[in-house]
Amino acid sequence: MIVDHMQNKDHYLSPLLAPALHALVSMTRDTPDGNYPIDDTCYINVMTITTKPLEETMMEIHRHHIDIHYVLQGQEVAEFANLENRAIENYIEANDIGFVEGEVTNRLVLEEGDFYITFENHPHKPSCCKTVPSTLKKAVAKIKVGV
Repeated sequence: MIVDHMQNKDHYLSPLLAPALHALVSMTRDTPDGNYPIDDTCYINVMTITTKPLEETMMEIHRHHIDIHYVLQGQEVAEFANLENRAIENYIEANDIGFVEGEVTNRLVLEEGDFYITFENHPHKPSCCKTVPSTLKKAVAKIKVGV
């Protein structure tokens, strides 16, 4: 997992991450919600959602994608766990998403301009709230790997 502010993105410009990070920088709170293809292996989903209490969400996992979550407006709480041979429940191959139970090892509070990167098979619980649900606008880059 990598956590930083987008102004520091140049520290993470590996060939795998660079196209997504460069595209994410162009996203703002005024970018319309929707899907933005970057290339054959990467796209960005921009969404405006209402955050949820931590206890109402589950850890998710992706086998074939790296996620870069970028907060455009609002606040997001995200939790993370170690995989530790956990059974993946309800895996949906077409969407590359499954759910796992896991003891939380990290919790982050992210503000506008912050981003985090989760690599494939890293359990994470995105889009949660600290206390009261609120509006969150974010962009999530999905980078296909290992397929």
